[in-house]
Amino acid sequence: MIGGDTIAAIATPSGPGGIGVVRLSGADALRIAEKLGAGGLKPRVATLCEVVDGENETLLDRCLVTWFEGPNSYTGEDVVEFSCHGSAPLLKRLMELLAERGARPAEAGEFTMRAVLNGRMDLAQAEAVNRLVRARTLLQAERAVAQLDGAVGARVAIVDEMLTDAVARMEAAVDFADEGEEFISRAEAGRILEQVRGELTAITQSFGRADLLREG
Repeated sequence: MIGGDTIAAIATPSGPGGIGVVRLSGADALRIAEKLGAGGLKPRVATLCEVVDGENETLLDRCLVTWFEGPNSYTGEDVVEFSCHGSAPLLKRLMELLAERGARPAEAGEFTMRAVLNGRMDLAQAEAVNRLVRARTLLQAERAVAQLDGAVGARVAIVDEMLTDAVARMEAAVDFADEGEEFISRAEAGRILEQVRGELTAITQSFGRADLLREG
């Protein structure tokens, strides 16, 4: 897995609320969580845990803690999520405790960056995550979800497959030119390139329409 160190971040908006979520990702995520009292975790099972403030051994909060075992997680690494009460001082103290045990604060967008680096999503899907969280209308959110679902990546994959097949056949035609077998004709290669150009143009235009929806 790509990433190395373990990162932590508050995943919910700032301000008071019923729930505040703190997320950990990295090789030491589970170990760090256990040091705070979140023991006996099972993959993808929310467990009620008493999180202890190590400085004075007092109860910090009772949280639902969920462990997502890598590579089957958002980032492709071990991920632990603390669902606590949404108190700003409480979440700040939890972040301090995580840092004391080896987790560093995540950079903006670093969880999604790790997801891309570890093959959990492509760049188009990563962009869709940003568009989704910033959506101001339902239509914007729906378009972002479609992109997040891999619609753009699937179209690009088709183009990639067409080009890879054409290149392979062209190389075979050069390597085995003396055998008299026509692996691909000039006319067929031209048709493939025109198809690719048309598909790439359509993809580019779809991004232009998306910008209009997003910006108004």
